[in-house]
Parts: sequence; C-alpha cells; structure tokens
Amino acid sequence: NGTLNEATTWTEADLSTIHKFFDFEDVKPNDYGEDTISLHVNNNDSYLCANVKLTSNDDNTQTEPEGLVDGNALETGELASLVNFLWWADDGDNVLEDNESVISEGPIGTLGVGGSVTVPLADSQNNIWTGVGGPVPGNQTKYIGKAWCFGDIAGAPLAQDNATTRSPAGDNDGVNGAGKPEDGGVTCNGSALNNVSQTDSLTADVTFTATQ
Repeated sequence: NGTLNEATTWTEADLSTIHKFFDFEDVKPNDYGEDTISLHVNNNDSYLCANVKLTSNDDNTQTEPEGLVDGNALETGELASLVNFLWWADDGDNVLEDNESVISEGPIGTLGVGGSVTVPLADSQNNIWTGVGGPVPGNQTKYIGKAWCFGDIAGAPLAQDNATTRSPAGDNDGVNGAGKPEDGGVTCNGSALNNVSQTDSLTADVTFTATQ
C-alpha cells in the first residue's frame, strides 16, 4: 500500500531456494502492491519462461460475518478469485508505462488448486521485451512488473519517461499524493467486495526457467 515491504524484497539471488514474492498475514479490500522482478542471463543467450501454480485456496474457519454471505461452509476459499494480478514487461523503473506490454491480467483463482500456467517470456516466436521472436542475449538483465489488488485491477499506464528511478511509492501521476495504485500505472478497486473471504488464505508458487 505504497510502502516498502522488506519481507518480500531481496537482491539478486539463486531462486533454487525459496523467496517470497508476497507474504501478507492480513489483507483487506483495496490493499495493493507491486514487485519488480529482475531476471539475469549470464554468458549465453537464453529462452525464458515463467510458471505460476496455485497451491492452496482455503476457507480455514468461518466468522459470523463471513457465514452470512458464504454458503460454501468450509469448502474452497474465495480469496484466490478476488485477488487480481497484472504482469507486464517492465523496463526496470517499477511502473507500468504506455509502451510496455501486459503479459497477463486477472485472478489467480481461475487456475484452480493444483493448476498452473506457463508463460513464454522469450522464445523463437515472441519476446515480451522486444515484440520479436528470439532469446534474451547473454549478459543482459530483463525486468517483469507484477501488481496485485484485493479487488478489481486494471492498467492505467503512465507516460514513458525513459528513467530507471521511478517507484510506485512516488507521486508519479501528480494526483492524490504518493503511493497510490495509479502511481504504479494501475488502478485498484475493492469497493464491491464483502465478507465472503474474511478468513481465507491462498498460496502460490512462481518459478522461472532459462534454456540456453
């Protein structure tokens, strides 16, 4: 929500170990966040893919407010269908701009628990950063932006400024102060949500692969 979360921030690392892209104990409608993920290709040109897998979507327990609107008792949770993500090919400045391609948009719950989707980032047919098929050249770093909203999310791209020092915590659109979703190039609206997901939780795995 416009402030840095140290628990989900790290420097360049080998992702064969577990790092958390999101780790929040208590989210409420209209909560939002953004991560910029850097992908480092060393030496050899490489094709790149991303994979997202929904590993749990639990109801956990049920409070009285949740029970009034949740007819599923303690079956599948609703949170995964209400947290929406937007991924884009970023240029490294942490915000969605009007010349950057959106890769994917929508709720992670559409996968179903155990379901996954693989997204080619750079292969022989397409490269999300160039729009032309081909690998990422060796010794280059590429970036992916990931925004999320507990509610509806949509792109509201900022004008390209060719800077690398922007932050979604800044006042990039000059409206309503700093750190709003629009300062990251997106909108977030959770006003239509009720208590149906009040005690729910979700987990997901995000992995990246590179092939020389």
